[in-house]
Formats: sequence, structure tokens, C-alpha cells
Amino acid sequence: MWLFWIGLALVAGYGLYWLAKDRRDPLARSVPRKNFLPPEMALVPVMVFVMASWAAAPLLHRLADGYSDRAAGLGTGSVGMAAATIACLGMGWQYFNGGLTGFLLGNGRIGRQAARTVAFLLMSFPICGIVFGVTEWVFREFAPDYPMPEHGVIEALRDPEEPPWAPVTLWLGAVIVAPIAEECFFRGIVQTVVVTLWRRRWAAVLIASVLFGLAHGAQWQAVPALTVLGIMLGYLYERQGALAGPILLHTLFNLKTLTWELYGAGGP
Repeated sequence: MWLFWIGLALVAGYGLYWLAKDRRDPLARSVPRKNFLPPEMALVPVMVFVMASWAAAPLLHRLADGYSDRAAGLGTGSVGMAAATIACLGMGWQYFNGGLTGFLLGNGRIGRQAARTVAFLLMSFPICGIVFGVTEWVFREFAPDYPMPEHGVIEALRDPEEPPWAPVTLWLGAVIVAPIAEECFFRGIVQTVVVTLWRRRWAAVLIASVLFGLAHGAQWQAVPALTVLGIMLGYLYERQGALAGPILLHTLFNLKTLTWELYGAGGP
């Protein structure tokens, strides 16, 4: 709970500072990330994800024979995301100035990036928590009979019928593979392509964030909160010009969410 109040205090402080002193578009001071990424290349990680998931499915379902198929399905997704990550990193190495270093670390001001990332992580707790709570309240009030599904990873971790290897792969998939893959694709590739095409950073942040939220549509009540999280991640990416901060924020956010859900606190 104390993380919630610290984050809320940071949100209030940032808002008051902007109202009192700044009032400029914060993305006007974004760090440019020079690249020559062709827009059509954004489809490559998607195709790699589909093909890798399809190829891995038979083996993982065979390993899960006699157990629930849920972990095998989630593991298939993790394999696809890992393959898509490799594709994104290859594109970053080939098309971004500075190669992988430029793609992941930008201008290399690690201390400033880390401080801003921690601040945004703390602010994400109250902001996303409030949006998630309001979304659940709206559906309970206006569609009380509509089921609100639990996250597949949480269900699998709680299921004693899952195979013995499932917990390790589920934690690694949710806390390591998914954050890296999703940030490399939605921020590193999609957001960059939209900025290149339209020259409008806020439009790029919003488009990538909506796609990011919809990608989590299996748990539909979390889509608004995760879209808001995507906006925070996209803003951080534009301001820093590097993926390291968004990846770290996403990793810690997922770790917090899994831990809180498994111990009964709940959250997006």
C-alpha cells in the first residue's frame, strides 16, 4: 500500500510542477532516435511469432501430456515471443544508428534513465490500479453477469495439475520474455514506425499503447489499465530514446502484478 501512496504523491508532484512552471508539451523534448527502419518491416516480428509458436506447439503439448494444456499453450506463446524478440533485436542492429546499443540504450545516460524509470514505475502503481478498479466497478455495476477472466499465467500457477516444469517457465515468460518482447515490438518497432510515418509522437504513443492493450484482450477488464501503462511506457521511450527503461519498468510491473495476484492483493 505504501508504494501506492508514494506513486500518487509523485503523480501529484509532477502534475503541480507542470501546471506551475512548465506547461509545454513534454514530448517536444524527446530524444531523437535516428533510424532507417522500413515501415513494412513491422510485420516481420508478427510473422516470426506466429511461425515459432506454431512450430513449438507440438513439442510443448507432448511435454505436457497427462497434465493441463494451459501451461503448454502459454509456453508456446513464450517461445513465439522469444523468437519475435530476436527478430526485433536484429532489426534494431541493422536499422538503428548505433546498432543494438542505440536501439536499447539510446544516448547512454544510464543514471538519468534509471531515475526516470523508477519514478514512472512508482507512478504506474496508483494510475493503473485506479483505472483497473474503475473498470471492474463499471462492469460489476452494468454487466454483473459478465465473467471477468483471470490472467492465464495466474490460473496456471495456481493449478496443481500443471506439469512440474510449468512454474519456472511461467515466471520466466511473464517477467523476462514478455516484457522484453513486447517493448521491443510495440515501442521499439511499432512506435518508431508511426513516428517516422506521421512525425507525431503522441499519435505514435497512443497507437502503440492501444495495440499493446488489445494484445492482452484475454483478460479484457485489464485492457484499459494496460493501455494506460502502455502510454506511460511509450512516453518514457520517447523521452529517453532508449528501450532499457521501458523494459525494466515493464519487468518490475509484471513481477509486482504476479506477486500481488498470487498473494491475494489483486491488480492489473
